[in-house]
Amino acid sequence: MYLLNKTACLLSIILLCLTSKTSFSQSWNLAGNTATDPSTDFIGTTDSKSLKIRTNNVLRMNITHNGKVGIGNFSPVFRLDVKGGSINTDSLYRISGVPVLRRDASNNITLGDATAKVMIGVGVPATELDVKGVITASGGNSINWNNAFAWGNHGAAGYILSESDPQVGTNTGNFVPRWSSVTGSLITGTIFDNSSAIGIGTSSVSDCRLGIQQTGSSLSTVKFLNTTKGPNTSWIHFGGGGDWFIRSAANNGNVVLQDQNASGKVSIGGTGASKLNVIQSGTTIATAEFSNLSKGPNVTHAHFGISGDWFIRSASNSGLVVLQDQTGSASVCIGTSTPAAGYKLSVSGKIMCEELKIQLHGNWPDYVFSNDYKLLTPAETEALILEKGHLPGIPSATEIEKNGGIEVGDLQKKLLEKVEELTLHMIRQQKQIDELTGKTSQGIK
Repeated sequence: MYLLNKTACLLSIILLCLTSKTSFSQSWNLAGNTATDPSTDFIGTTDSKSLKIRTNNVLRMNITHNGKVGIGNFSPVFRLDVKGGSINTDSLYRISGVPVLRRDASNNITLGDATAKVMIGVGVPATELDVKGVITASGGNSINWNNAFAWGNHGAAGYILSESDPQVGTNTGNFVPRWSSVTGSLITGTIFDNSSAIGIGTSSVSDCRLGIQQTGSSLSTVKFLNTTKGPNTSWIHFGGGGDWFIRSAANNGNVVLQDQNASGKVSIGGTGASKLNVIQSGTTIATAEFSNLSKGPNVTHAHFGISGDWFIRSASNSGLVVLQDQTGSASVCIGTSTPAAGYKLSVSGKIMCEELKIQLHGNWPDYVFSNDYKLLTPAETEALILEKGHLPGIPSATEIEKNGGIEVGDLQKKLLEKVEELTLHMIRQQKQIDELTGKTSQGIK
């Protein structure tokens, strides 16, 4: 080695300077020597003893009888054994005359020469750098690595070095390769990247920026996991029948569809102008359906019928269809958008029903049959009709028009009141007839 040669030369100089006498005929002087014979003159031992060198009376170097040099290590194991220090050279290390390691003026380090190959853990190197095992690097970033290594087309070809085969696996163009633990090689991955769009499970991304294709329906298509919100996850996926599901991350979570300022619209089946639009083509199925499985097989739904009729149905045969606001003060309008003041139901048009029941809050007119009820005589009734133009106690046409109609329940009560009054007049009249004909009447006096 070049280093050993320099070290031996240094040792010779030191020995020449420190030795004042020798067992040979030639004396070695501190100022130098002349007429030496390199073939016979030397500094050292002729027996199997070590040669030790001291400075300041401290042992610094030991050369064993079998040629091992120890610096700081006085029982050297190797040809040159240094302990507690470092070896320095200003330019180049060689082994058997071949450059091994060099440093230039810019502190750049070079391993070997242009034809050298570097191997770690490999018997016979196949490439310029051949490593058996894992390479770990820290620091820097992807830009540093790209500048440090010329990858060529290895990324597209799935190129990797191994001891047995320098190229392991193949890959389809534009797909990101992945390592298979089954085959022990690189295979085509599921991520497609053509620099314009990303595809997962598909390369058909000409009409989108991100395409996801799933085979099978047992797994979610997309899942968003937040472990701080419990074991459930937010996910989007197709069901067994190709149904599309969106679920929140918790049982009480909200599914919110809106833009950044909450002014966007949500449309199903088409595009509409409202905040929520459900647009349906065809009339054989419900437009909207709200199910409560705890209420039996029926569901609450709202939909158009075959002829475009609008249906609202409760979830069970005994269920209620309730239209109200949070306080219960809302009005329902049919055929009009302006409710009548003070009324819960306003209908612009006719109403037909098989039966109508009106619940009154006032007294039913049985009071007509009480003894203290003042029954007008026919003459009094006639006078009021001639004066007012309508039956006493019954609203006039002018009043009904002014009030915008008449309450059916109140009208029924007034009409019954008149029927009962007519009944009393009829009974009294019959008694007068019986008295005139000599008959005796029983009952109401």
